[in-house]
Amino acid sequence: MNAKLRRCTALAVLSELDWEVLRAVPQPTVIKELDPWLRCELSHRHRGQHHALAQGDAKRRDWWLRWTDDATIRDRDLAILLPCAADAANEASAETDPCLLFAGHAGPHSFQIDRHDLQPYTKPPCEGGEAGATTTVARVLAVHRLTQPMADYMRELGTLEQVCGTRSKAHRGLTTATLAPQLVRVDVHTPGLATSLIDDMVRVPVPMPYAPWLGSLTLKTSVPITLTPNGRCVLAELAPFWHS
Repeated sequence: MNAKLRRCTALAVLSELDWEVLRAVPQPTVIKELDPWLRCELSHRHRGQHHALAQGDAKRRDWWLRWTDDATIRDRDLAILLPCAADAANEASAETDPCLLFAGHAGPHSFQIDRHDLQPYTKPPCEGGEAGATTTVARVLAVHRLTQPMADYMRELGTLEQVCGTRSKAHRGLTTATLAPQLVRVDVHTPGLATSLIDDMVRVPVPMPYAPWLGSLTLKTSVPITLTPNGRCVLAELAPFWHS
């Protein structure tokens, strides 16, 4: 049996507008509950744009998110692409394995790629420092795979929860008819956002209980997030540094 090729490790986060488009797809067949983050499905070090399957329907129409590593709104979009027609013999059965990518894709077919390799996204076990070592903010962030921008967003959420409550009718600049979590709007290109979602530090509430302030962002470039219990525990670890 030939060894499978490595899969691309690039990640992207769906914007609020992406969510609206994908949740409106009639008779969805690929994904019942959408994930807030997607992984490129092409092979490692492929050429051209990254592509991740976001949704499909009963008419075999597939919605693919396309982006580049230096993504801007001009080169990040959802597109309906025709499926690849290639297939390969399955050694374990008399059937064939179809390629699950799109027509004209770069590089190998999906049946040549290890599609289940999650090692790049597995959080390593936390290790204690050396005896007498001084814990720093940088070390805490590194242990929890947090970037400084994501730590700042989480700190903002923590402050909102202290002022308004974890679940409340009161939110920044508005009120809701029912209790809802505190939300902040984040640019989908924020470094570390996808990893924080994978590690359950923050989450994207679906459906959105209310629309937080846009500021300079747009529905095409942003998504609301809320804190999780894991995220609150990490904030407690960081609090002594912020209050010192």
